[in-house]
Amino acid sequence: MDDQNVWEHALLLSFCALLAVAGLLVAAWVVVAGSLLTLDGILLALIALVFVAVFGGIAGWSFLSGEAQAILRHFKTGEKTSSAEGSPHSG
Repeated sequence: MDDQNVWEHALLLSFCALLAVAGLLVAAWVVVAGSLLTLDGILLALIALVFVAVFGGIAGWSFLSGEAQAILRHFKTGEKTSSAEGSPHSG
């Protein structure tokens, strides 16, 4: 994986994690504000939880598959990772 790919993957994973956390915060805000019992609150919480599921799933899968660890290792040591290590198509 070359440097540009590593930076791109790191940015995308950071963005996915940020959106997942933001979705959790929105869902928590709906509950704390007490608007969960309204139709607007239910729909807002549902949409926020879908964001959490989608973007959190992407970030979580990256950690489970080892892609995130390869990116972190690249930034810690500066070593080049193999092209198949962080690839979603590697077995």
